[in-house]
Amino acid sequence: MLWRFGALVIVGWLAALPAAHSADLIGAGANPVSAAAAPTVDLPDLAFTPTKRDVADYDEYFLFNKPGVSPAAARADIEECASYSMALRPMGKLALFVPVGGNEPSWANNREAYKNAFVMYGLVGVAIFAWVSDDLSETNTLYNMRRCLGYKGYLRYGTTRTIWKALHKGEHDQVIARLAAIASGATPPGEVLEP
Repeated sequence: MLWRFGALVIVGWLAALPAAHSADLIGAGANPVSAAAAPTVDLPDLAFTPTKRDVADYDEYFLFNKPGVSPAAARADIEECASYSMALRPMGKLALFVPVGGNEPSWANNREAYKNAFVMYGLVGVAIFAWVSDDLSETNTLYNMRRCLGYKGYLRYGTTRTIWKALHKGEHDQVIARLAAIASGATPPGEVLEP
């Protein structure tokens, strides 16, 4: 009986989360903050001299900028585009049983895929599976950001791996704030790339 009450509490909590998060996003987009009221963020020096390796890596390391956009609107756009990749998994969760006409159960996970990799290829197979899965997840996130922000009118500028790593260091909110400051600020150095 107690587990039913716990399940109801968890279901209610999970149902309230998306509503609260969407209200935050709607509020951020509907009431843009002026540039003077925007919080200050620490940005690394964006100036660099491109090398051949940097130019070859522009598909992975880039910044966005849109002239005339407010910091709050840039933040909302970046958060929206990043949210499209949050639930993506390159390897689908495996369920042992799914009823006909039913949805995938919430307890499904990649445990079975790891077991299969271990049985077929041993520890090397598990290591390769984990490495490939992580790399595919990062690639999906990068391409979704490119596609989404390009659609919203943002220009993409190439940067170095060092600058990109410095921008993506820290908590999620700090990273989003840095990216929004660059997206709404002055044009970053570097060449404009195709979306």
